[in-house]
Amino acid sequence: MPPIDPTARALALPAALALAAALALAAACAAPEPPPAVEAVAEIPAAPGRIVGRVVYDDGRGRATPLDMSADPLCATLHDDPPEHRELLLDEEGHLENVLVYLFAGVTGGPWDPPAEPKLLDQVGCIFLPRVQALRTGQKMVVRNSDPTLHNVNGRPVDNPEFNFGQPFQGMETELVFSHPEKVFRVRCDTHPWMAAYLAVFDHPFYAVTGGDGAFALENVPPGEYTVRAWHERLGNRDLPVRVASGEPAELEILFQP
Repeated sequence: MPPIDPTARALALPAALALAAALALAAACAAPEPPPAVEAVAEIPAAPGRIVGRVVYDDGRGRATPLDMSADPLCATLHDDPPEHRELLLDEEGHLENVLVYLFAGVTGGPWDPPAEPKLLDQVGCIFLPRVQALRTGQKMVVRNSDPTLHNVNGRPVDNPEFNFGQPFQGMETELVFSHPEKVFRVRCDTHPWMAAYLAVFDHPFYAVTGGDGAFALENVPPGEYTVRAWHERLGNRDLPVRVASGEPAELEILFQP
């Protein structure tokens, strides 16, 4: 074999290096680029909706009847006008007062902290005020005697301790707290047999009691399907299905019949 020319060897080495570099560059260009990193986005919860409406009784106007307070003559003197029964209160258009409206089925989520502000059950003119109300588990209720006569407060819930205490002095207050949900139960005064109030205890915030215009609103209800129940002390229960959409009101008219 003839000897290799040193000059040819010197020229061949850079050429080989250049060829290798070119091949490496071509391979790099041919390789697919990795996909860009995708930043994780937290799921945004759907905006809550609300359930609004009115409760109607289609039997015309409420028929007020006189309230006999002769068991304690002092009670009648505490009223400017003759007292009347408050079991069935309607306005001119049949809108029904003192109806408890709440989500009966479909509630998920929680737990919800109880409100810091206590509820008040007052005794004014030998009448419980308000007649119907609801509160949350763990929320305080203040029971007050605003009358210058003896009252006792007697309640028999099923899932919470019963209570029966006297309030002999005007301005006297007693605190109650209910630890468990409770269906509607009656509170009475044994001294004045016409006195009655109705309480319910919930572990969620989706309830309301109608005022004199029969209106109610359940606020901040998560989207979903529910059963709404309306309860009245004389007329019983009415259940209606309702679908709540994100950020929108669901409207209901709840009709009671005789």
